[in-house]
Amino acid sequence: MLLKMMQNNKIPISIKTVGSNAFYNCNKTIIFCEEESTPANWNSNWYNRVSNVVWNYAGKMTKDGIIYALSNDGTASVIGVEDNTKTVYNFTSKVDEYDVININFYSLFYQNNYVEEVYIPNSLDCTIGDNSFYGCSNLRKVVFEDNSQIKGIGEYAFYNCEKLEEINIPVSVESIGAY
Repeated sequence: MLLKMMQNNKIPISIKTVGSNAFYNCNKTIIFCEEESTPANWNSNWYNRVSNVVWNYAGKMTKDGIIYALSNDGTASVIGVEDNTKTVYNFTSKVDEYDVININFYSLFYQNNYVEEVYIPNSLDCTIGDNSFYGCSNLRKVVFEDNSQIKGIGEYAFYNCEKLEEINIPVSVESIGAY
């Protein structure tokens, strides 16, 4: 099985083909690929329902409790949080010399009872994924910077966020999921 060959969910550049739905429904998995994009000989549905694929993968970095996947093109994606006991997360558009282009929000703060405030910059062109803040019982505030590029909010994104007092839905949002 391909997953046993991969270390840290990394697909090496030596892999020549990947079949349809090879990672189907691995919706909490982040896959790191050394390739710059999906090779022509890989099935177009190879990563169906995977939460995130990091292309052109160069390594990981942790800064201020936030875990980033770094790409060789100078970009970074937020893939996790190291310390689930922080109360305020201020995501930035840059980490060291890397431009942050994505936050893998799928279940990022799932049932985190410590997080109270989250600040999201306008440089991110992504979606607040399913279950992003599900069960965050102390979440009070989610602030999107003016001119945010967030495209959508997934299902159960704010389910059971009993103390949520403030969220400014950006005009860029095209859809909001159930619950």
